[in-house]
Amino acid sequence: MDDFSGNMRNLSEDIITGHNDRKGRIQELKERTDVIKKDTARFLDESRRLHAEMGKDLKKDLRENRDNLLKDVNAMRDDFKKKEKEVKADLAEAKKVWSDMKNILGGKPG
Repeated sequence: MDDFSGNMRNLSEDIITGHNDRKGRIQELKERTDVIKKDTARFLDESRRLHAEMGKDLKKDLRENRDNLLKDVNAMRDDFKKKEKEVKADLAEAKKVWSDMKNILGGKPG
């Protein structure tokens, strides 16, 4: 019977020790989980801040590039209009010369 009592005592002690070990591990897991939650929250906050900052920078760059692009396009349009006037004048002159040549060759006075 002493052997039975000793075994019961060992079993009870093992159960208590196992219970205490599990409580300790559960507490350790809770602490690790809290650290992970805090780190994740910090990471997300930093990511949101960086995202907002990056968005602001991109909008600023887009605005500046758009302004530069508009200046370039307007300069190209002005250049095109100038060249267009020159070409129209050249075409008008060519038309007059061809018309005069037609009249000369056709015998009609110009």
